[in-house]
Amino acid sequence: MKIKELLKYPLIWLFALLIFGFMIVDFILPDRLYSEFENTKLQQKPEFTIAGFFDSTYGTKYETYINEQFPLRDQWITLKAVTEIGLGKLENNNIIYGEDDYLFEKLQIIPEPNASAGSNVANMKQIERNWRFMNEFFQMYDLPVTFALAPNSYAVMTDKLPFGTDLPDQESMIPEIYNSFTEDDYLTFINFLPTLKEHQDEYIYYRTDHHWTTLGAYYAYVEYCNEKGLEPISLDELQANDVQDFYGTYYNKCKKPGQDSDIITWYDVPLETFQFTGDVNDENMLKQAEVTEWNGIPMLSVDGMYQLDQFDTRDKYAAFTWGNNGLTQIVTGHNNDPKEEPTRLLLIKDSYANSMVPYLTYNYDEIWIMDLRSTPMNMSQILAENEFDDIFVMYNFSTFLTDTDIARLRF
Repeated sequence: MKIKELLKYPLIWLFALLIFGFMIVDFILPDRLYSEFENTKLQQKPEFTIAGFFDSTYGTKYETYINEQFPLRDQWITLKAVTEIGLGKLENNNIIYGEDDYLFEKLQIIPEPNASAGSNVANMKQIERNWRFMNEFFQMYDLPVTFALAPNSYAVMTDKLPFGTDLPDQESMIPEIYNSFTEDDYLTFINFLPTLKEHQDEYIYYRTDHHWTTLGAYYAYVEYCNEKGLEPISLDELQANDVQDFYGTYYNKCKKPGQDSDIITWYDVPLETFQFTGDVNDENMLKQAEVTEWNGIPMLSVDGMYQLDQFDTRDKYAAFTWGNNGLTQIVTGHNNDPKEEPTRLLLIKDSYANSMVPYLTYNYDEIWIMDLRSTPMNMSQILAENEFDDIFVMYNFSTFLTDTDIARLRF
């Protein structure tokens, strides 16, 4: 009798079947390390600790683990994106749908965001810390430092934003940040935004990715050269190569149906040497690189500044400078601004600078690049043991607000 009664409620049976089915599928399928669909590493099952339980880090990681390892996650993401479009929404997963297939990050500045806030949310306390760490670094050394915040695409391509979009005003905030630092005769600021706005009708930002294109990076490079009294290389002197079907980080987050892909342009640049810190046990890397050593640190030496096979993967932008490595050293061999003594640039950066580096090789004999996320040695040691003619610190605006590694500048 009870079974007959239950059969009157098929939705209950369907719901129970779905729950049981997903439980079985989740039990059978192994955890994935990487999502090609989203171009990101996935959270693995966290190890339980008493400390992690009480400070909520275990719960936060476990929630992320459940979400990212959910069965058929890729298909559910696609279904959600299609549904959002069908409902007429202009954003999905904190990515805004702009005109002409441009996608933009919904950057937010919140005093105290919760632990589950996305990477698009800037914490006021972190912003204040990063400003303080950067200001302390500027005051620590009597060395020529140039600082620049690269604007994000929404700040330049304002005509592509949906009407009424409310985002942090980078046009006013970037100069305010510059003016807030302690004055120093050795310190120079560059505001790329006016120059980039002059070229906003050109292909200077990817539609699907958070980076500027190599053309956008070129205009910023010319601005840097003008500030430093250097002669910029002309694009007409470089051989261009195009890579089709690039879908970047913004697309990976929102999976907008019918989204057009981007094109990556890269330029052949001859070099004398190019070496960087990397995984010296990576078999695939060892097929392309020779293991060397600098100052007791294992390095990988390669023939060129692009990891060409990366252009065949989904994460195509990582081909520039062989990705974001802690320390990269370049001997250029084609400086168009020769001095009596070889010139050396120290570039402290995020990934925006990777597509600018090829141009800078025409203005310095050596370029050392430091990425604070994985630097193999302290900044104080680098500056104490080596001489640099120029120091260039460049972050994109969004990363400067949210980065947690800028503190390493002081050590």
